[in-house]
Amino acid sequence: MCLCYQRTRGYGSLSNPHVPTKTYRTIIQHQIGPNDTLQGLVLKYNTSMSEIKRLNRLWSNESFYLKEYVEIPIYDEILDGDYISDRSINVKNNRGESIKSQDIDGESLQDIFKRIDMNIRKTTKSVHKLTENSTAGLLAEGFKMEFMQSKPEGEIKNPYSLSRHASGYQNEAYQN
Repeated sequence: MCLCYQRTRGYGSLSNPHVPTKTYRTIIQHQIGPNDTLQGLVLKYNTSMSEIKRLNRLWSNESFYLKEYVEIPIYDEILDGDYISDRSINVKNNRGESIKSQDIDGESLQDIFKRIDMNIRKTTKSVHKLTENSTAGLLAEGFKMEFMQSKPEGEIKNPYSLSRHASGYQNEAYQN
């Protein structure tokens, strides 16, 4: 067994050497416009800010505006038919070879907001489904009802006494 091409695990490393790391397929050279921001390019090309900073040796966000072009890593999942336009630009693959490729047209703000809204709706539906199926709320109500029925009727209530139910201690003066 040859160990020469295997990555070794560093001291204190939590990464699994047998899991492949996420690598980009191509690098696009993007000309920086007056309204471009680093965060905008991250959303436009669906990549990470740390990768853009690393590839372009950007030590701060301000150094982004000093450059004419930035190299942007493109992962496989963004290269589908929705993003490809008719324009072509120079692209470097991950071996550094220059190749011709299709330009990836960014999403409009409206498309980005639609995608965010869709994710919010999905999350909201999931939360509602989980709360409907949850029995924790039913158990809490049952425990509270059982506790209230077990009190003697002639008991004088101190408005500042604490009662115990499923959600913890609660001041009875504020309940009704």
